[in-house]
This record gives sequence, structure tokens and C-alpha cells, in this order.
Amino acid sequence: MYISFFVLLLVLVSIEDMKTRTIPNYYPLAILVLSLLTSSVGQALIDSLMIGGLFLIIALLSNGKLGGGDVKLIAALGAYFGVIGAIASVIVGLVVAVITEILVKRNLKDSFALGPYLAAGAALVSLINISLG
Repeated sequence: MYISFFVLLLVLVSIEDMKTRTIPNYYPLAILVLSLLTSSVGQALIDSLMIGGLFLIIALLSNGKLGGGDVKLIAALGAYFGVIGAIASVIVGLVVAVITEILVKRNLKDSFALGPYLAAGAALVSLINISLG
């Protein structure tokens, strides 16, 4: 049941980010709350802070290429998956982003909404977890 709600949230994040280039706070917050229902509260918060802090530093160094909504989404993924799962989600999402952007022949130096790709990475990691778990 929780996985369905998680994937629904990822779809909504994707739609919102594609339309507005923003990820409203209530989506990462909902993922965080969902993760607190499914795992240890303390560990989820520690993982969220660790991965969120890392990507906050990356965002600050990226000159606006990585937005605050992306950082909050990654932090929420940290709570949901743990640090390793969140990193896997980001890596898979970035691979999907690069492939997609090349296929549509966009210049990778141009900005694009990252949320849908992060969501795709998270959905794929969820499927892998279900298959292996």
C-alpha cells in the first residue's frame, strides 16, 4: 500500500516540476511522513539530514543548477530509502536525464526540470527493491 502512495507522489512531483519548474514543499514532506510510517524515525531523519546536507552543499556550489525543491526531494528520498538508496535514485535519475536529454537533442548545458528524473530514478530503485526484497 505504501509503495503505491510513494509512486503516486513521485508522479505528482514529476507533473508539477515539468509544468512549473518547482517542487512544492508538500510533496517532499509527504514522502518524509510516509517514510516515518515505514521505518525507524531516528534513522530516517539521520539519513534525510545526511543526504540532504550533502546535496544542499552541491546546490550551493552549482550556481542555481540544482534547485531547493530538488534538494528537499533528495532529502525525502534519503528518509525513504536510506542514504545508499537515495544516492542510487539520484544516479539512476541522472543517467535517465542524460539519455533522455541527448535523445531529444537538447544541449546538456541548458537547464531542465530535474524532479521528473529524480522521481524516475526513485521509482526504478523501488522496483529493484521489490524484485530483490
